[in-house]
Amino acid sequence: MHFIRTDAKVISSSIDHSSGGGHGPERNYGARIRYTYNINGHDYKSDVYELDEETADFYSRKEAENFIAGYVSGKTVDAWYNPDKPSQAVLYNPKPTDDTNSLPYTLQLIVLCSLLIVRCCVNVTKQDENVSQL
Repeated sequence: MHFIRTDAKVISSSIDHSSGGGHGPERNYGARIRYTYNINGHDYKSDVYELDEETADFYSRKEAENFIAGYVSGKTVDAWYNPDKPSQAVLYNPKPTDDTNSLPYTLQLIVLCSLLIVRCCVNVTKQDENVSQL
């Protein structure tokens, strides 16, 4: 799904607590961030953190408190909205697609790593030649 970045303004932030009930460690503290954003002259409100997750979940209240400290009321933050349905927005987009394509960057990283490996191999070979000449 293609989401586009926009500015959003934090309305409020809070921490929800739920009791576990499942097996193993549970993330019992949810940081809920309410925000507003404007698309093409229309104001929207949301409290969705990421797709399929309304809150950012944490194991401890302290972790949740530290998280929401970055989302104080009135602060402008990045949000991502669905251009086909502008009322759908998230604060966390694991795959930003705001007119950027990560493929060229991935290819550059692969080429750079390959060059570094080749250089290291050449240096090791030269060192082996120097040692064998002694």
